[in-house]
Amino acid sequence: MLRLAPAAPRGGLGGFRYFGFSEGALYFRAVSAAVYTRAVAAAAAVVVWGLLGCFDPPEPPAGLACADRGCPDGQECIEGVCYSQGTQPGSDAGASGGGGDAGSGDGAVDADSGLTGWATKGGPSGAVARAMDFSPSYGWMAAELDFLWRSDDGGDTWADHGFPVSPRDVAAGSDDSAWVLAGGIERMWVSSGGEPFAEPEEQPGGGTLRGLAAASEAAAAVASDSSDHVFTTEDGGQVWERRELGTGFPGITDLDYAAGTLAAVGGPLSGQADDANVAVSTDFGENWVTQDLTDEAHDGEGGRLVSIVVTEEGAIWAAGPNRQLYHSAGGGSFDQIGGVPDGFGDFRAVAASGSHVVVAGVYEGSGGVGIGIYESTDGGESFAVGYRDTTCDCDVTGAAAHPDGTIWVHTSQGEFLTRRAF
Repeated sequence: MLRLAPAAPRGGLGGFRYFGFSEGALYFRAVSAAVYTRAVAAAAAVVVWGLLGCFDPPEPPAGLACADRGCPDGQECIEGVCYSQGTQPGSDAGASGGGGDAGSGDGAVDADSGLTGWATKGGPSGAVARAMDFSPSYGWMAAELDFLWRSDDGGDTWADHGFPVSPRDVAAGSDDSAWVLAGGIERMWVSSGGEPFAEPEEQPGGGTLRGLAAASEAAAAVASDSSDHVFTTEDGGQVWERRELGTGFPGITDLDYAAGTLAAVGGPLSGQADDANVAVSTDFGENWVTQDLTDEAHDGEGGRLVSIVVTEEGAIWAAGPNRQLYHSAGGGSFDQIGGVPDGFGDFRAVAASGSHVVVAGVYEGSGGVGIGIYESTDGGESFAVGYRDTTCDCDVTGAAAHPDGTIWVHTSQGEFLTRRAF
């Protein structure tokens, strides 16, 4: 899937944003040294208590490991450590959204801490993802430095696939098909089951190709650079049809396809409040309904939308600069999500799996400017700050959902943030 991202140094892509993980994944969270110091001290106190003749040591205080015996009333076991209410790592009172001003937050959070269990996972050495997507059997990552990486274990390990030309974007279908845009003029390459890739007999025309979306029936849609049209195929890329979005659509920045719905976002580059444009088709591009959205929340600064995702349930989420986040239940009217905390700036990527919705981008706090994740686990009824790091000197380059429900966010440092919402 295409996911537009800003130019370097904010991700180093000069172009676009992109895309889940497997069961049995190990999630972890860094807890500050102070917590571990408290835990050691508390454990020592328990040992002394036992030596004095108490056969029932007291309940573990906050900061003590809780994997075996749980936590006392008023505390919660998070990643194997007891925390009192309001003291969980990364907690930020007032950081909920979707229904009013949520406050700003201070950004003073360890790099690997978060409200809801986000964990850091390293990627291939030196690889910064341009695009990422998952099928049930394979993970695909188009990376800088001209590498196409493949994972056969849900993202635990990655191997260089040996792709012959530089990949820009990648999309995967639930039938294990894979589609890659690659080469100096971004030609299309197709694989029916992981390998080998081959160029189809007919290439979609219209200049440089910028992004794509794939579905289980191996149909794909490709947007040409700064265009008002897409190309679609329903036969594995052998024949392409040009589909016009209609007059006045000011250029496509991202597109997605799922649940029989093809959706695209874009907008002019003038940076106005009403520059957010969405187009939706339920007949694979033959007919479109376009909408001009106006930023009426926060500072009302608006701007061109850069990311869109269609869920398997048919919901659509679109995001862009100045904390813009819009939602449509089924391709009809879009509602804007207000109350996004002041610490957030430009959203770079949106991804969703079931009722878990994630939007990621720039976050600024007292520690500096870094990245943040705003998420909902109830289908958008409420949102909270899920993760923030203002010390990483990095940016979000994209996000993707694995078929098992895990959402991945990739960064300009070549790392992944993963979270599975049960």
